[in-house]
Amino acid sequence: MAVKSNSPLDGEIISLAAGWNLINSMVHYGHFDNIHDTENAYLSFRSREASTLFLIILADFLSYPSDGTLGLEKPSMEGS
Repeated sequence: MAVKSNSPLDGEIISLAAGWNLINSMVHYGHFDNIHDTENAYLSFRSREASTLFLIILADFLSYPSDGTLGLEKPSMEGS
């Protein structure tokens, strides 16, 4: 089977879609309770499992990609 390479635009679209899906799963409103004041609104997790799931997905979202994932190179630590 021939290996198909993606164009740079395809790679960017795939990366953005993956990031968007992770963000949507992190801020799923079914996992939060809304509490409204006259001045403020508060979000709190409905359960301990929801907060744990949020932290796992957040860590995955913020982690560095391994070399070669979706054709991306691992970012260098220069300038940080």
